Amino acid sequence: MPHDAKKMRKQVRFAVSKHDNDVNGKFEEDYKKLNALACVCEELKKIEESKKSLIGSKRQHSSMDEVENEALKEFIAGEKINGKKIKLVIQKTLYETDLKRSQNRLNMPFKQVQTHEFLTDEEKEILKHKEGIKVRVIGPTFMMYEKPLWLKIWSMSKTDNYVLNTNWYNFVEANKKILKVDTTIQVWSFRKDEQLCFAILCVDKPVVQTMSVEYSSSSGSSLVS
Repeated sequence: MPHDAKKMRKQVRFAVSKHDNDVNGKFEEDYKKLNALACVCEELKKIEESKKSLIGSKRQHSSMDEVENEALKEFIAGEKINGKKIKLVIQKTLYETDLKRSQNRLNMPFKQVQTHEFLTDEEKEILKHKEGIKVRVIGPTFMMYEKPLWLKIWSMSKTDNYVLNTNWYNFVEANKKILKVDTTIQVWSFRKDEQLCFAILCVDKPVVQTMSVEYSSSSGSSLVS
């Protein structure tokens, strides 16, 4: 075989080999890119699914809260209670101090309350003079607690607070399966024959509707005695 022909064949084989290597290299590079892209897409898909799940959970929780609130409003406004002027006072997390026997009070900081207009002008004056207002309270199982509590204002270094005390710990004990540390509650005010009352709703759990009202034997026809 002539020398030029051998040289030409070697050049052709080299060119083909180089082409194959280039193709393989490019294919491998493209494969890596596609694989990386697939991984990114998979992660994005997981993030999107996680967001949808979170949104769904929030919607479900929000829907549950709304249903519970409506159930509470219907119960208060119903024939058994016939309550009026229902207002959300506060939504808060229960802390250990809210549940301790030694504290015996539910703390409601001014800076967290939704409104102060659940009080009449006369009641505001009473509280300003460090006196208390006797109130009745509906518990999270939709039962009127048999003993009255007292609403007062306690001034602390950083904020003033409404507190429910006197029999508060007994109220907690009566609802201890529901009222626990880190539970989120709502405190609603309403009027029964113009007398101030409260309802405490747990928004972390479904409401157990017993639909019954208990009055202490000494209460007579008046809700607050």
